[in-house]
Amino acid sequence: MGSRGEKKGCKFMRVPATVATQDADSATAYVGFEEEIEEAVTCLSSREDGGFGIEELVIDFASKLTPFHHIEEIVKKLKDKGLIPSFNINLTPSVPPGNYEPGFRRMAIFQKIIEVNYELRNETNGGAIYEVIHPLTEFPKELTRIEMNFNILKNYILETIDPTAKLKDIQIIPFVKDLPSLLNISNIVSEYFKAYPSMLTPLGYLRIFLGRSDCAMSCGLVPSTLATKIAISDLAALREETGTPIYPILNAGFLPFRGFCNPKYLDNILNEYSGIGTLTIPPSLRYDIDRRETQKMSALLREKLQSQKPLSFSKREKNEMINIISLFAAKYWESLYEILLDTRIFDLVPHRREKPLNYQEKEQTSIQATIKQLAKICTEKEISKRLLKLGELKFDSKVKSIPFTATLYSIGLPPEFIGTGRGLNAVNEWKSEALEKLLDTYYPSLKECLSFASRFICMDAVQKALPKRVCEQVKEDLKQISEFINLDMNPEMSNEIVVHMISEYLSAHTLSKGDIKKEGLFDIIQGEEMFEIAQKLILYAGKIRGALG
Repeated sequence: MGSRGEKKGCKFMRVPATVATQDADSATAYVGFEEEIEEAVTCLSSREDGGFGIEELVIDFASKLTPFHHIEEIVKKLKDKGLIPSFNINLTPSVPPGNYEPGFRRMAIFQKIIEVNYELRNETNGGAIYEVIHPLTEFPKELTRIEMNFNILKNYILETIDPTAKLKDIQIIPFVKDLPSLLNISNIVSEYFKAYPSMLTPLGYLRIFLGRSDCAMSCGLVPSTLATKIAISDLAALREETGTPIYPILNAGFLPFRGFCNPKYLDNILNEYSGIGTLTIPPSLRYDIDRRETQKMSALLREKLQSQKPLSFSKREKNEMINIISLFAAKYWESLYEILLDTRIFDLVPHRREKPLNYQEKEQTSIQATIKQLAKICTEKEISKRLLKLGELKFDSKVKSIPFTATLYSIGLPPEFIGTGRGLNAVNEWKSEALEKLLDTYYPSLKECLSFASRFICMDAVQKALPKRVCEQVKEDLKQISEFINLDMNPEMSNEIVVHMISEYLSAHTLSKGDIKKEGLFDIIQGEEMFEIAQKLILYAGKIRGALG
């Protein structure tokens, strides 16, 4: 992977090992825009000064309506605290895609970045912000155009106000969120490299966000894990081939479904995703568990993460992994379709950040498109046929990964189990040696992931909130898992009590007025007071497990 920094000609480049995100996954803390300013200081301050010692902060404009001046206020606060200028801290805005209104927001954000860099130009050698996270577009060449347009805008502004000023060019960090893109990462990045010679500044390196967490919701636990590992392997091979340093950033959450970024299981991250340059530290790790564990984890990641040898899979192994992905994903999608037929249950999850956005990214690959693309690259014809049959289903949902995970955990169904048992059985029927390879080599920590999640499963509660067909499928999953993996099922009693209450509420909440004959009862169930109580229960359940979703 390389060391904590690399020489690039005369330039020394430092790669942060840890990055704090502004995700909405904390059960303990609601963080408004004002609190985010102080939060930035706590994240980036050293452990000795009471902070977490994290090296980078994402300022999120992509998933919430963050004010444009927010960058300026965070930078001012960090400067007042002596944290800027610093060689050891990165500030990295995450911007929305360019479709319709978000496109105007993106340009306004870019302008504010230019203003901040201009103010800091003399203290930071050209500005404090030099990278921006942007969702992967349909054509990678578009990212180079966005980057070039930003730098043209920067140069135009400087010519207007101060022709002698020199500011850093901005480089895009592509955010890859979907299964097909993770599996096709080598071609995507190669195309991006080819488009780059026309840019203002030669490309000396590439950082790339791998959306392990985002991918899980659309295709399940095992497929998202294996696809991310294939991407890490392919990026390492491309680095060797091109000589261009590539630093993957793993976007993971606390719970196993979203990546298992858990201090108690740090070795799992280091081994499963060996070769990443940076790991996200989401709010759940900063608010919902003992902060000393997260501080220690941050220090260990700085010491160990970038010294790991990158994953490397042969072409035969990757083909086998893609077939395994297809078998697991097919079982997951059978259940996901039924779950998403009524998405009202996901509306109960409370917001944990101010002014969240709910637009659908134009470039986001739909599940139907994912099924068709996976069927094309799958090497087993019979498996491809099964996938194509599922492609006829209509998955129409804007449910995001965190509320999806939070809701299912809150009704007693950790999504780690959906399709997993049936997937194990399908792989065993296809090729028993492939199952052995999966458990020993491709995903050795699967047992630990399922053992953690098993503490929060409660089928009695699940049956009150989800369709009968889904419950039957999950029961089959549990049965098949017990055939192949020896799990210690030790349910959390406090969690069982809470999820029973949440499921009872959801069961009643989704009834129509005609179903409830008792006068006035419907209004009570649908009332704001009951809704708020249910939301408090969801947050309480999140505190028990260590994260909202």
